Amino acid sequence: MQQHCVRRWPQMPLGALCALAAIGLVIGCGGPSGPAAKLVPVTGKVTYKGQPLAKGTVSLMPVKPGNTATGEIVGGAFKLSTYQKDDGAPPGQYKVAVTAWEKEPTMDSPKGVPAIPQKFSDPAKSGLTAEVSPQKTELNFDLKE
Repeated sequence: MQQHCVRRWPQMPLGALCALAAIGLVIGCGGPSGPAAKLVPVTGKVTYKGQPLAKGTVSLMPVKPGNTATGEIVGGAFKLSTYQKDDGAPPGQYKVAVTAWEKEPTMDSPKGVPAIPQKFSDPAKSGLTAEVSPQKTELNFDLKE
């Protein structure tokens, strides 16, 4: 008499199956058909006392609920990123913060040495604003004391 070998798939608990399904949904969101499809590529320049800011970070905080966009300043220039490097920013109105350090804060020196006045690191106090739209893709900030 022949024996047939029947292979059974391992049974997975319902919770684990639901978790895998949820991970699949999350990974599938935000692609070209999601929020990332509405981003506008944004570039710009930051100067302080008329000179390009050597290095730092520019951050755009949306006035209405939404995602923050940031960009690394190198040689006075930046490109904004929201979900991935250099992917842009959602259209809208923003308050802007710029941070730059001559000597970054450390455990030994928690205050660090800022390269620009500290007011620029707080979007509520910086006085800097920006609008991003398909027609407005370049932002320039001239920081003054």
